Amino acid sequence: MSRSQEWVNRHKDLVSGVLMILVGLGAMFEGRHLEVGQLMRMGPGYFPMAVGGILALLGVAIAAGDIRNKLNISNEIEEDDIIAQAHAAAHKGGDKPEWRGWSCILGSFVVFIVLFKYAGMIPATTGLTMVAAFGERGNTWKSALILAIVMDIILVVVFWWALKMPFRLFWWD
Repeated sequence: MSRSQEWVNRHKDLVSGVLMILVGLGAMFEGRHLEVGQLMRMGPGYFPMAVGGILALLGVAIAAGDIRNKLNISNEIEEDDIIAQAHAAAHKGGDKPEWRGWSCILGSFVVFIVLFKYAGMIPATTGLTMVAAFGERGNTWKSALILAIVMDIILVVVFWWALKMPFRLFWWD
């Protein structure tokens, strides 16, 4: 492992936070020429500005958390042990790609597209969430179903009811 790869592995949260900040600021930069509007009458620039701002703030929080942890010397020793254990676990089976995770995430998009077209938004969101949840080996049907139900509730409350976005919830709508 090269020195730069080792540095990135030791500072994953910092790198992730900086990338989130850059993507958020990039979205806001691209949306600056579009009309933002108001909450009840959003313009085309509202979504990129809002999501970009939220993403940048989350990036700052993640990066600041990593910096704070690095400044705390007692955490440094524990973190070295955790990194060593994670590195050993990751290289236990070699440098094989994680095909299950990749296939579940990509497959979830296909499931969403097909179900959205023929069954509606709630079945599509449920399918997407459940298939993507199985990209992580520790998830069970119960945990994936609970996550899908929570996502469906958020979808209905935020996007369909509060924002009044015009999409079919089910195929009979």
